[in-house]
Amino acid sequence: MNLLKPSLLFITLCIAYIIPGQAQTQDWKKLVAGKNYEAHTLLLKLKPKADFSVRKQSIFGTSFQDKLSHIQGNIVPIFPNYKPVVQTLRTTHAGLPKAPDLSLLYRIDFKADISVIEAMQKINDSELIEYVEPSFLHTTQMLTPNDPLYSNQESYLKKIKADLAWDVTKGSSEVIIAITDTGLDMDHPDLVNNIYKNTDEIDENGIDDDNDGYVDNVLGWDFIGATLDNPVADNNPDIGANGQEHGTHVTGIIGASLDNNVGIAGIAPNCKLLILKIGDDSGINKVARGYEAIVYAADQGAHIINASWGGVSDLHSKVEQEAITYATSKGALVITSAGNSNNGTLYQDPSAYQFVMSVASVTNQDAKSGFSNYGKNTDISAPGESIMSTVANGLYNVRQGTSMASAIVAGAAALVKSQYPKATGLQIAEILKATSDDIQSLNPGFGDNLGKGRVNILRALTESTPPAIRMTEQLSLVEESGVLKISSTFTNLLANTTAPVTIKVSGENTFFEVTEDSVTTATNLDSLGSYNNNSAPLQLKFKADAPRHWITTLAFTYRSGAYEATEYVTVKLRSNDYLTIEKNQLKVTLSDYGRVGNDENLNYLQGEGLVYKNNRLLFSSGLMIGKSAARLVDAVQSDATPFFHDHFTPTQPITAVTTPKLADFEYEGVVTDANAGSSKLGLEIKTRYYIWNKPPNDKFLILEHTITNTSNETHENLYAGWFADWDVNPASGGSNLNQARWDEAFKLGYIYSVENEASNFGGIALISSNVDPAYYALVNENVAGNENLLSDGFSNDEKFKTLSSGTSNNVAPISGATDVSQVVGAGPFTLAPNASTTITFAFVAGDNLEDIQTQVEAIQQLLNGVSSLPPALATKNQIEIRPNPNEGTFQIKTGGVLIKNIEVMGLQGQLILEKKLVNDTKLHLHLQDLPSGVYLLRAYTTAGFITKRIVIR
Repeated sequence: MNLLKPSLLFITLCIAYIIPGQAQTQDWKKLVAGKNYEAHTLLLKLKPKADFSVRKQSIFGTSFQDKLSHIQGNIVPIFPNYKPVVQTLRTTHAGLPKAPDLSLLYRIDFKADISVIEAMQKINDSELIEYVEPSFLHTTQMLTPNDPLYSNQESYLKKIKADLAWDVTKGSSEVIIAITDTGLDMDHPDLVNNIYKNTDEIDENGIDDDNDGYVDNVLGWDFIGATLDNPVADNNPDIGANGQEHGTHVTGIIGASLDNNVGIAGIAPNCKLLILKIGDDSGINKVARGYEAIVYAADQGAHIINASWGGVSDLHSKVEQEAITYATSKGALVITSAGNSNNGTLYQDPSAYQFVMSVASVTNQDAKSGFSNYGKNTDISAPGESIMSTVANGLYNVRQGTSMASAIVAGAAALVKSQYPKATGLQIAEILKATSDDIQSLNPGFGDNLGKGRVNILRALTESTPPAIRMTEQLSLVEESGVLKISSTFTNLLANTTAPVTIKVSGENTFFEVTEDSVTTATNLDSLGSYNNNSAPLQLKFKADAPRHWITTLAFTYRSGAYEATEYVTVKLRSNDYLTIEKNQLKVTLSDYGRVGNDENLNYLQGEGLVYKNNRLLFSSGLMIGKSAARLVDAVQSDATPFFHDHFTPTQPITAVTTPKLADFEYEGVVTDANAGSSKLGLEIKTRYYIWNKPPNDKFLILEHTITNTSNETHENLYAGWFADWDVNPASGGSNLNQARWDEAFKLGYIYSVENEASNFGGIALISSNVDPAYYALVNENVAGNENLLSDGFSNDEKFKTLSSGTSNNVAPISGATDVSQVVGAGPFTLAPNASTTITFAFVAGDNLEDIQTQVEAIQQLLNGVSSLPPALATKNQIEIRPNPNEGTFQIKTGGVLIKNIEVMGLQGQLILEKKLVNDTKLHLHLQDLPSGVYLLRAYTTAGFITKRIVIR
């Protein structure tokens, strides 16, 4: 059993990474592929706070409640009855992990008509939330054979020596086996006498007699109720008239009564069965909220917890892992089915999680079942074909699947617990593995991918066992100067070793130059003795060309005298490919892959967006460069699989410039379009990021792109620009009542909230003057009278259209407000082979339109003489407006430059009045017909232009 075998350990190199220490490193694009999650539910973990009052204030404070209102969400603790675990078992059993703090876990049910991805992004708060994730659905792991021979019961009991094991023990009524499944035919005559009864609770009196947080939970609990679409828990785990029989079949395998002249015999017929229903009443094979059932089982004192459900995926629930760790810390053993996909590369959750025992299926002749998953994370095998057991309406039938194999091992584990009542769940797992029968010779080519062997219950109850050394704490991986340093706590769970223990780690040679290392303990490890190698970490050296993203399996081999065992740990080595920078009034994420605000693909939550005054204004953005629809490279969404383009490959990660040449802080990164396939242009893009941290230059980020043509082809008609999806000050209910507009004078595309009078403004400006601007305002939703290019994705034709259509599409929506995006671009330009050009953009934020215009004005002044920019604009002290405020008559005067044109605009930039061809240094402006209020006045002069605020009383 892999005591440390998370489905994928997400490791942030350069720091010791402890799961789940960093929010959101999942590849959430998998959520688009299918509905494998509850549609209106989020799970989250708060960051630990030393002072509970601080945490409570954060949860229910104004800022977080505003985010909840945006998605019409209601937040509740997942485990409201959680009490900190006093781990007396851990004091005497070093092999138990530390219990997680379940009081940090919350569930949000939201009503807003938005996707789970959008809700996750809107609720995410890096200051408060450690991670947020969907509530995943899983499938039960049972198949219905159609071969008529399967109607006959096969004799698997003799194969696993269950019949002989019953001469040793038939199980103890003190041992509780929890079955987290689709529920049970609670009146089945072969099961009714073995159902666990909570004797501290009085049935049907409507009172929580035992104060465990559940009313009338005498015979188990139903966590779902009638439908998965609207889970409502109750105290009746019966499957009802139309329920799924999977749970009844699994339960019969584990604990049907023996010697009762009825039906069949379960593996552990004298143990008690705690029935926990996590499927609905409709009969579908979907289950949800297994994490709640696992914690409930542990708190009710279950020793064995069976979870015959899951799914092959590389999306992984941290909440489920926390629940399993919690149960393990209380001495329970969680047993899971390996899955029925005949897959050896993708891992099924929860069978791939840390601290679970994963079970594969074999035939009665010990050959791998054709449907069974397999792999290094599989712990043991058991028969899973032609298994006769109980089904609904008091009947019996034959089924097959890894669910059946898992149930057999769960029953075997209960017998071991009955025989050795002081054994912890992790020790029980090691006993079962150590005494299993070797079946490798019967399965050529699979090696140990079917686990240690096929379960043999008699041997587990009667044989002495060797040592069993495993990792029992979180694996720590640290990269320093190209060397991966590996440390953990290693515990001997069973018999004493006869010599000091050598621990060797091996890595594949694909990207490791030094592929193995070892360390030896100073003394023997007695039973439950531990060794921590933090002071002498194991080390593997990376090859120079090792990728930044890399999934690999590390093999840990333990030797002591004649004892030898190997444990496999699958890890995702992941150095950060983004930086989140907070050097001025903006907090902004820069991605190595040509994005600002978020990192990769649909993983919007990996990154902070662009934050101004604690408001995340930017949802996502990406660079686009192209000369036609067929020859366009980008890092934004698509209209087909893959749903997002990853055309840019970093050749130099974004790193801080040690000696900035212009700004207070500078960063630089380089990408190529090597991953663009047939769209590839052969470009290298070096981006220099400039940040100032002192007013008035502290509300913008400048991106200076040096684009080089490394191909042998001359590229004409090239355009470059940024697509950006903004969510500025969302309204309650999750809607974004925004407008997108274009300011031609400042070459600035900006977004603001119509509903929120105190709306922030965000935008992107083209700073370069050597190319013409492009701007395209986009609606993200269908709005009457508006073109929606994003309704069915964002095709290359649509992308090139937004880059190459000038600035005429400069308002979205045409009227009203909605969720909007924009493209701010530049072009056309030509690049000969080996030629380069520099194009500069700026991301800006502010309190109003004048504020962000002032930022763009400041950028022009800062970069004048450094980049190819227009002449300096008029400064504010070169123009006077008097009196201001007044009743509508203003005198405008310059210090000598000629005024050419005057524009008066509303605060959102809408043009109200225009006066052309003034050609004087002063004029009187009469605005008495305008309502009282605040307006923007822009004066175009021979030295540039300036915008100032005027007030009409």
